[in-house]
Amino acid sequence: MSHELKTPIATVKLALEALNNFNIIDDPKRGREYLGMATSEMDRLELMATRVLNTSLMETGKIYLQRELCDMKKLVEDVITAIQLRIEQHGAQVHFDYTGSSFDVHIDKLHTQGVLINLIDNSLKYGGPHVHINIALTSSNGAVQLALTDNGPGIPEEYKEKVFEKFFRVPTGNRHNTKGYGLGLSYAAQVMRLHNGSINFNNVAAGGCMFTLTF
Repeated sequence: MSHELKTPIATVKLALEALNNFNIIDDPKRGREYLGMATSEMDRLELMATRVLNTSLMETGKIYLQRELCDMKKLVEDVITAIQLRIEQHGAQVHFDYTGSSFDVHIDKLHTQGVLINLIDNSLKYGGPHVHINIALTSSNGAVQLALTDNGPGIPEEYKEKVFEKFFRVPTGNRHNTKGYGLGLSYAAQVMRLHNGSINFNNVAAGGCMFTLTF
């Protein structure tokens, strides 16, 4: 974990040093590239720190929800905008549609954003070279439901009951190129339980998997 945290810090330091010491400021194109790199790595560092902190606080019972009335449609749109650079870096496509007239729910906005970012991030990491993510939001009978579907490899059925356990990662044989600590889905499950909601997982017959959040 310490190595994973130091990597983005080192990248940001190098980018800032280049901007400060090597007249990169005179080359607007390269300057934007370095600033984009630094911003992306800071976003990644923030996400990692938030995941670890939130998981730890939830287990010790020191975290609580700060609920507010929130438009889930806008929240999803804001999340997609916030991680657009990461989506583009993976050459991925994200499609969002919605059905219903009102998507207002009383939720903790920060933690709900964290759940969505975790799910999208997993699809980007495990989905291969041509990731397609579909997010469908529906509202009916007083409930708001969000389904996120990707075209990745899916999760073997034998691990279906374990994907929300802390530190569990689906075995990938000799593949070691995808980093992670098995905290993202555990965090998502805890957040949904605190909301008295649910998170469910199913493989898709055509390939990939679907996670469904119900508020």
